[in-house]
Parts: sequence; C-alpha cells; structure tokens
Amino acid sequence: ISEKPKGFGTLMQAFQGKDYLGKRVRLSAWVKSENVADWAGLWMRVDGAEKPLAFDNMEKRAIKGNTDWHRCEVVLDVAPEGRGIALGILLNGKGNVWMTEPTLEVVDASVPSTNMMK
Repeated sequence: ISEKPKGFGTLMQAFQGKDYLGKRVRLSAWVKSENVADWAGLWMRVDGAEKPLAFDNMEKRAIKGNTDWHRCEVVLDVAPEGRGIALGILLNGKGNVWMTEPTLEVVDASVPSTNMMK
C-alpha cells in the first residue's frame, strides 16, 4: 500500500485466442469503485505475432471516484491472425476497484467495437 502510487495495477488473464479468431468478443463485468483518484477500467488486448491488433482499457470512459456496482464492457474484434487475448481490470493511481461475474462472450457485428486503436 502506497500513499502516492505511480503507474497502475492490474488483475489479468492471458490465453491463446484460437477459439475466437475472426469473431467479435465482449468482456463484461459488474464493477464497483471507491476513492479512485485517477481512473480504472476493464481492459482487453488482442495480440498478433509481433504487436497488439486491438485494445481498449476504458480510459476514454473511465471509472472515477466512488461508484456503486454497475456493468462495464469492452468489445473487440479478434483478427484471423490473432495469437492471444489478454484481459482484466486495472486501477491507475490511488483507490480501490472490484469486479464480479466477468464474462467473455462472442457477439455479432451489431454490437459496436470499443477498439481504441482505430
């Protein structure tokens, strides 16, 4: 525990993306925050052989301050050349953030992508 944390902390899971190649996926979870001074958010990244292919960490729609339980989501396309998927929740700076019931599901093209790399 630090009074003046620098950078961010994350809880994450990484796995091979072969079951999701060519599909749009949504990571969703119920999230609660307490005294988030900077920002927090769910995040997901689709990795290629040498670089990320898609990414969203909710920074543009960040969780800040104190929030009750609410549903958050990140939606990305997994390119056919994708190699892996990494996902989780992050806290940048001081505060607390919790998540429950994380779900990764395939969705159709009617669900908008939240890819920050486009």
